[in-house]
Amino acid sequence: MGMIRVNISISNISAERFQDIKKPLPPVQIGTNINMVNMERKTDEAVEVPFVLTINYNPSVAQINLKEPPT
Repeated sequence: MGMIRVNISISNISAERFQDIKKPLPPVQIGTNINMVNMERKTDEAVEVPFVLTINYNPSVAQINLKEPPT
């Protein structure tokens, strides 16, 4: 079995801070969610999997989103 090769293309990155940077950061829990929108075999060795990755913080001090849309 050969080596697995993974290519990732990010088309959109957004990040937002909801708390003033001058305030001390409270204890934070970080949650991640990845939503695979679709899965399509392109060749015998390639599969395309568009996704949205969201990172949330509790309390809500920030949020980050990464997207790879279908081509």
